Amino acid sequence: MKKSLLLFLFASFVVFANSQEESKTGYSADEPINANENGVVVFSEVVDVEGASAEYLFTNASLWVMNRFRHVKNLFQIEDTVEYILAGEGHIKVDVKYAVTGEEEILFFAFKIQCWDGRYSIEMKNISFKTFEGRHLKVENMITEKHLYRKTGRRPRSINQTYKEITVNFINDSFAGLESRIRLLLNEESD
Repeated sequence: MKKSLLLFLFASFVVFANSQEESKTGYSADEPINANENGVVVFSEVVDVEGASAEYLFTNASLWVMNRFRHVKNLFQIEDTVEYILAGEGHIKVDVKYAVTGEEEILFFAFKIQCWDGRYSIEMKNISFKTFEGRHLKVENMITEKHLYRKTGRRPRSINQTYKEITVNFINDSFAGLESRIRLLLNEESD
């Protein structure tokens, strides 16, 4: 009986620890999102890539950005090949489920990627949506805990929750896409 209980507790701890580790690798629409001290929602991540030079990371990050957002003209505002910094603004069409017309909306964002030997950081901020009606909606006014819930505070506004899910999915897809490209190419070179 004691062995079974100990085995169950150990298995529960392992499952809990693994779930905690998984939640660190991305953002969740179920978790609170708040603006920083300047009132801006910033999504960021630092990724360790053992054995990769800053130049290698910079080159592949640049190629990934150009491929992922190839439809955007003048994508890069900064391409610093000395400090290995990429920064710019872009947009992507998104499907917002509530839209009765079925028209796509546009998600705008600013990004910054900085590379060092063995690691890089990616940051996305200034995220907003241009609705099919032509309105511009900043995420700071929709998805933060301050704006997400109805005045009763019990449940989220459904449209705000939809924008939060779209934003989080975009961020997670972007961060994962950059990391998988870099790791895939690094593995190919080492083979």
